Amino acid sequence: MMKLWFILYSGTHAVGVWGPLPYDMEECMRRAHDRRVEIDLVTTLGVGTDGEEIPEDVVTEMKRWTVSCEYRDKKPVIHGR
Repeated sequence: MMKLWFILYSGTHAVGVWGPLPYDMEECMRRAHDRRVEIDLVTTLGVGTDGEEIPEDVVTEMKRWTVSCEYRDKKPVIHGR
């Protein structure tokens, strides 16, 4: 049975997985959009949502991040685990 997962990618590797999710694709897409806005803000300004400065190496890595809502039959494998 396919279940909905929220996946954080760095490049082509999954680095974070949440799910299976208790809500539908529309809600997942809304939440993914919110995370993209936060990521864009941090990578543009170099500060977190709390105003704290983010180290340059972390900002560089975050620029590689993408978020995705995907149906999978089993939990996606996190890179390196």
